[in-house]
Amino acid sequence: ALNSAGFYIPPLAVICSALLDALQLPIWLNVYITEPFRDMSAPAHTDKQDVVAVQVQGSKRWRIWSPPPPRDKVTADPFTRGKGQDTMSDEELGEPLLDIVLSPGEALYVPAAFPHKTDTVNGVERDEESIHLTLGIDTHVWDLNFACMRQSALERAGQSVLLEGTYDVNKLDRAAWLSLYAPLPLGFAALDILADAPVAHSRAERQTAGRRAIVDKMAMELAERMKGVEPKRWADSSAEALVADLQLVQTAERYWEHYMHVMALERKMYADAILALRPISHAHERAQPYLEALDQAMQALQGWGKGKAP
Repeated sequence: ALNSAGFYIPPLAVICSALLDALQLPIWLNVYITEPFRDMSAPAHTDKQDVVAVQVQGSKRWRIWSPPPPRDKVTADPFTRGKGQDTMSDEELGEPLLDIVLSPGEALYVPAAFPHKTDTVNGVERDEESIHLTLGIDTHVWDLNFACMRQSALERAGQSVLLEGTYDVNKLDRAAWLSLYAPLPLGFAALDILADAPVAHSRAERQTAGRRAIVDKMAMELAERMKGVEPKRWADSSAEALVADLQLVQTAERYWEHYMHVMALERKMYADAILALRPISHAHERAQPYLEALDQAMQALQGWGKGKAP
C-alpha cells in the first residue's frame, strides 16, 4: 500500500484537489497493489472514511456488509473494527450486502463503518496485479459529524455526554447510532440548504447568507437528532429550546470555522504537492507542516469543546 499517496505524488494530488473542489469536503488518497490469486488482500474491517474505490489495473473482489450493531461490542470503535487486536467473524458479519468484482475504470462507494474485505481470487479473471485507488472522504476523521458536535455542545454546557446521562453512545441500536454519526451538512451536502437561503446580490452577501443558513440548519438538526436518540432526557424541551439552552448555534459556528480551516489547509497541501511550492529533501516531507497544522486544528476544536480558548 502507498498510504497518503496524494500528499506527495503530483498526479494523485491533482485527483485529490479536483475531488476536494467537486465535493467541497476533505479528501485523502491511498494506493493499494495486490498480487493475483491472493485469497484475502484485506480482512473484514471498517474505516473512518467514506471510501470511493477506483480500480485502475487488474480486478478485485469486494464484499460489503451492514455495520454490526455497535451495542454488540460496546468497547470497540465502530469505525475501526477488524483492526489491531479486533476481529470480525463470519457469524458476526452474516450475509454481505454486496459481492462484486471491480474491473479497470469501475468505482465502488463504501460508507464509513460498513465492514468490507477484498481478494483477487473469487470471480477475478485477470492474471495481473490488482491496483486500486482509495479516495477517502474525511468528514469523520476531522470530527465533522453530529456525534462530535453533540459532545462539544454538552461539554461546554457542563452536561454529561453519556446518552440519557447514563450510558455509552455505542449502546444505541444501529439505526440510532448511524443517525447520530451522520456527517454534518457541509460541502455538496449543503446544496439544498443553500438553494433555500435568502437571495443576495453581492458575493459577500451570498457567502454570509449561505453560512447563516448552514449553521442554523446544523444547530436545529443536531437538536432534533439529540431528541431522537435521547427521548427521555429531552422530553420537556423542544428542538428550538435545545438550540437556545445548549447554545447549539454557537457550536455550529465553531464547527463551520473548523471545517473551513481544514479545507484551506488541504487546498494548500495539495497545491504544494502539485506545484512543489517549498524546497524539501524528501518527498514525504512535503505534507508534514500541513499535517501538523491539521492536528493542531483538531486539538483546538476539542479544546474548545472542553471550554478552552479557541
